[in-house]
Amino acid sequence: MRRPTWARWAPIFSLWLTGLVAVAAAPVDADLSCPPLNLAVSPSEPTPSSHARGLLWRITRGTAVPSYLFGTIHLGDPALVRIPEPVADALDRSRRFVMEAKLDVEEMANWSRSMLNTDADALRSELGSPLFGRAMALLPRYGIPDAIGAMLKPWALYLTLSTPPATGGLPLDLVLATRAESQGKTVEGLETVAEQADVIAGLPREEQVALVRDAVCYYETLQADIEQTKQLYLNRDLGALAAMATRYGLSESARYRHLLQQLLWDRNARMVDRMEPFLSGGGAFIAIGALHLPGPKGLLGRLEALGYRVTPVY
Repeated sequence: MRRPTWARWAPIFSLWLTGLVAVAAAPVDADLSCPPLNLAVSPSEPTPSSHARGLLWRITRGTAVPSYLFGTIHLGDPALVRIPEPVADALDRSRRFVMEAKLDVEEMANWSRSMLNTDADALRSELGSPLFGRAMALLPRYGIPDAIGAMLKPWALYLTLSTPPATGGLPLDLVLATRAESQGKTVEGLETVAEQADVIAGLPREEQVALVRDAVCYYETLQADIEQTKQLYLNRDLGALAAMATRYGLSESARYRHLLQQLLWDRNARMVDRMEPFLSGGGAFIAIGALHLPGPKGLLGRLEALGYRVTPVY
């Protein structure tokens, strides 16, 4: 089954958070100016020492029926979408399924339209010919026609190039949601698609262009990093996943520090507030990108601060 366009683009935010905001490789074009990139001198965020290993956590407080928080990865790789037995068991015993954002068809259609410029020459003008040409050369890997690619807004182009080309399968989040729906469970979202999109779409245009430049300049190493990310995820190593997010020098820049704040920590605060009613009611299975879980500003640490007990299951 061919993966639809919305399934490729909509959930990429958390994948992007899995340490892939900056990568390193040789410049791809003599006419394209690529910033030098080295390993970070001192990561902007320390490697989490709390909740550093494990993807599935039991969440309890008082007499409420236990709920579960599961860290996902937004990829459709067959090795990643096989649901481990402890995860399947927890999901099957839960009363409701909660994901980052429920994919409402109308909202997704509106977001897809928001990705496109009305002026077909706007992207070339914003990027400049060398960067535009290199970016367009990568888009056939994603099945995106030139006519559509040339109309993407910079943020949409960046998000596309920050993911691997489609493998044909649904990402893990949607596999879990499909299983839950087939069992008649209620499926809820903690955020709207628009809220997720606004994090990156709301950046100043020059910041969006800079992100596109980084994604194009270091594209091949980005793809190699994704392979490493897959293995770390399968090892359930949240600490190592978090370390990847700031391992390159670009993560020390104000741009990436601010982006990490918006994409991770600010959203964590919002999601904890919104998941509390589900946790209080008990019996919820909550699936969120794995990098949101570890560390003092992660979801698990925030839940402990609110009096919940978090226990690793898998």
